[in-house]
Amino acid sequence: MCNLDIDEVASTLLVPVILFSPDRSNIVDLELVKHLQTKYVTLLQKYMYWRYGVEQTENIYPKLLLQIITLRTLSLAHSEVIQKVMPTSSVNPLVQEVAAKPEVLNKSASDRMDETENFTSGDLI
Repeated sequence: MCNLDIDEVASTLLVPVILFSPDRSNIVDLELVKHLQTKYVTLLQKYMYWRYGVEQTENIYPKLLLQIITLRTLSLAHSEVIQKVMPTSSVNPLVQEVAAKPEVLNKSASDRMDETENFTSGDLI
């Protein structure tokens, strides 16, 4: 990963750190997400100390966490490109939600419920 020379286990442990991000919108249980992210951050760090030793971990670990920012920036840019290229009417609603801009995701739950009142099972196909 970006010339940090980490193994597959460290890369895999980074995934839940990214997924359990408390700064995402529409999180129902913020404390649980924070707790889970902290757990995986600690697990990743302990694994790296065990696998790479103190000196190498203290060099690589902060750089690895900084890569999360790069991944989020790329993800946002990718979402914007997808939104420009693909008309939203041809995209599955779940994909629309995943690719939505943050301001769209920040709509209140009642606004989203109003939009889905006329939803039918035929909309899934």
